[in-house]
Amino acid sequence: MGYSTTVTSKGTVTIPSSIRKRLGIQQGRQVQVSVSEDNKIVLDPGLTLEEFEVVRERLVASIPKEKLGLEGKALKKAIDEARIAAYRRKYRK
Repeated sequence: MGYSTTVTSKGTVTIPSSIRKRLGIQQGRQVQVSVSEDNKIVLDPGLTLEEFEVVRERLVASIPKEKLGLEGKALKKAIDEARIAAYRRKYRK
């Protein structure tokens, strides 16, 4: 369902409350605004700190225990491998 909103003299728009509630956008939350290739405005609420922590915990849980003490490049490599493995599990059906 689409909604109409008005651009103010300062260039601001109001996001309808039903959309804010659905996306968990509350007062003070920053959102990313961009323009798609077909010139549509894209509003991305990103992740809240709580949502980020859930994702981080899932990612850490997917790293083998013997690699949890890693730092720097070794840690990045372990994270990349975990992401690849998760992607393969999800999309290889």
